[in-house]
Amino acid sequence: MEAENQKAESGREHQRRATIFKTAEDCVKQLESRLQKSIIKSRPYFDEKSLCQSQLNTQKDRIETIKRDIVKAKTSYSQTLKQLEQISNEIHMKRGSITEELLRGPREPGVGAELVPSHEELTNKHSTLPDFNLELDKCELRSCGSMSGTNSSAVSEKDERENLYEDLDDLKVKFKELAVRPVNGGEGESMDGVWESELKNTVEKMDHMMLLQECAQELDDYKSGIRDSEDCSSVKQVS
Repeated sequence: MEAENQKAESGREHQRRATIFKTAEDCVKQLESRLQKSIIKSRPYFDEKSLCQSQLNTQKDRIETIKRDIVKAKTSYSQTLKQLEQISNEIHMKRGSITEELLRGPREPGVGAELVPSHEELTNKHSTLPDFNLELDKCELRSCGSMSGTNSSAVSEKDERENLYEDLDDLKVKFKELAVRPVNGGEGESMDGVWESELKNTVEKMDHMMLLQECAQELDDYKSGIRDSEDCSSVKQVS
């Protein structure tokens, strides 16, 4: 029963609305027939309005997209500035530490300054050289021991002497190379302290090798003198 009542009510509501729609449609047709000239004149305006509204909506969408891109660019720019600031701080800290190390380290000689050894350096250099008399004593002891040796010992002494001459020649070549001080900023750039130390060691080794060479020469003279005296005594005994 209730369903039938609702159905009848819905039918009456539909009839009422259909009547209203029919009335409105008739009114529109009357207005259209009466204002047809005005509608024809105003139609381009409404068409242009619709087109402009569409373009306006498109521009609004583009503006929103650009705003989002601007926000992203600002965020990226801010992060980049922070990173640059961090890198700058790290560079300043490294420069500060390097400056402190340079200030704490020994002062290097200026450009073009001659490396003139001081009195203390010369004293230390001569103090590190071997004693000449001690080397002569060693050479005499070796000569006394070598007098009773065989031919193989003579050959070994000859080899040692040749090695001594070769080492001395190598030291002379190295000394000539080190005599030319490297130019700052060139390919042979090196620290003055290392260069001075290497040059000093080379000079000391060369002095030592020259002393050994002199000892060997004196030993040869001594041996030749002994041989001459032995030959003379043997000749006298035979005669």
